[in-house]
Amino acid sequence: MESNYFGIDELPKLATEKNNEEQIKMCFEAYHSKSWKTQFD
Repeated sequence: MESNYFGIDELPKLATEKNNEEQIKMCFEAYHSKSWKTQFD
């Protein structure tokens, strides 16, 4: 199994039972935000 870093527009096929594209985009938004607030379900 290979691991690597990917840009938001270069995501490989995901194991959606673990993570999905929406969750990853949220992580990118949090990283780039100066005032990110934790979101709870």
